[in-house]
Amino acid sequence: LLAIALVAGGSPAFGQVTPLPPAQPVLPIPAVTDSRAFTAQIEAYLNTIQTARARFIQTAPGLKTQRGTLTLARPGRMRLEYDPPPDILVVADGRQTIYYDRGLDQLTYLRLQDLPISFLLDKRISLSGSRLKSEVTTQGSSVIMTLSRPGADHLRPVSFHFLKKPLTLLHWSYLDEQGRQITVQLRNLEVNVPVRD
Repeated sequence: LLAIALVAGGSPAFGQVTPLPPAQPVLPIPAVTDSRAFTAQIEAYLNTIQTARARFIQTAPGLKTQRGTLTLARPGRMRLEYDPPPDILVVADGRQTIYYDRGLDQLTYLRLQDLPISFLLDKRISLSGSRLKSEVTTQGSSVIMTLSRPGADHLRPVSFHFLKKPLTLLHWSYLDEQGRQITVQLRNLEVNVPVRD
């Protein structure tokens, strides 16, 4: 569950409408096979997204399908609210991630950087720096980028699937501690819209 969490710095709290610049145009992926070009284009696309809202569907072999709502506001803030059951809320506030099981009335605190997709909350997303190692492949109408973190062996690689045209984030997947592939699909993704709690 925790690895879904889509990162830093003091930001307005959820519950406040975030004023936004006009949405940037969606950038097409260049018709080339150079992985560096794909990486640069995906990085540029992700950096145009200041806020996002979507429904998500989380699946894994042998586990019940879970659904919920994702809200993202860069830098640093994210909210994942699962439809009950389970009645779970995951909130990143720019400093840490809080995992709240409403059914058990139990809170768990995590380091923000330990979440596999925390980089999506960075003030400036960089896919080519020393923090992340990226590999890009194409598959039909999709581009797949697999990201890993050198020196962070406890964090599994995460694969992000994008539609090529128009360039759009579709879903991501990773292996959990039991070796099961967790897939998180996005539905009705809206970007650069006002978000509130």
